[in-house]
Amino acid sequence: MPWSREQRSRLIAAVKNHEILWRTSQNNRNHQQLMREALEIVHQQFEGDGFTFDEVKQQWRNLKDIFYKRYEVSLKRAQSGEQPNKVKPCWAHFDELKFLLTNQQWVDPEFKGRHRRCLAYNSIEFTDYNYEYSIDNEGNNNLLKIKEELKNNEEEEGEEGGGESSNNLSTTNTLYNLTTTIDRFKYFGVFVESAVRDLHQESPELARRLMQSIYSSVSAHQIEATNKKSS
Repeated sequence: MPWSREQRSRLIAAVKNHEILWRTSQNNRNHQQLMREALEIVHQQFEGDGFTFDEVKQQWRNLKDIFYKRYEVSLKRAQSGEQPNKVKPCWAHFDELKFLLTNQQWVDPEFKGRHRRCLAYNSIEFTDYNYEYSIDNEGNNNLLKIKEELKNNEEEEGEEGGGESSNNLSTTNTLYNLTTTIDRFKYFGVFVESAVRDLHQESPELARRLMQSIYSSVSAHQIEATNKKSS
């Protein structure tokens, strides 16, 4: 018997309420028994739909498998610079299943490799329009300090009638001073991220092209460095 979209959504919600079915820490006989008991409770909600216990169990396994496959493929496409609004899976249950990416220590053996890869990507989360990259507290603090200093310096220069060239000079001087107090590579990463985010607000297409250009440039320089080292 085929499952409807509404029935699959109900199944996802029911399983989510039984964390032992998806957030687990061990694999032994007692644990397997507890998982079966939890799944039997879930099955009771679908007896009226005519589904057997094995059908409910298999449908849940299918949903997990589809989610992890689509998550991994879509994330790799996003990391390659593909346009974000074309990357997110067009699947009704994708957002409903994102809870699977949190705090899993043990999973079914046949899915173990895929789970590990997805968990490794857990710092990146899908949203409707783009991917939100998590920054640690230090990175956030540095970004706020950088933006504030840039803003203050540009306002001071603007009051003196410096215009656009004055703002550019102010920014250059600020960048020079900042590199003496913080890791220049860390700052560069934060600066680029901030620039891409701001650009995305104005033009997602330009932001996508900028990211592709950065990826391409870095790759070309890595190849050049490797060739020089081997020659």
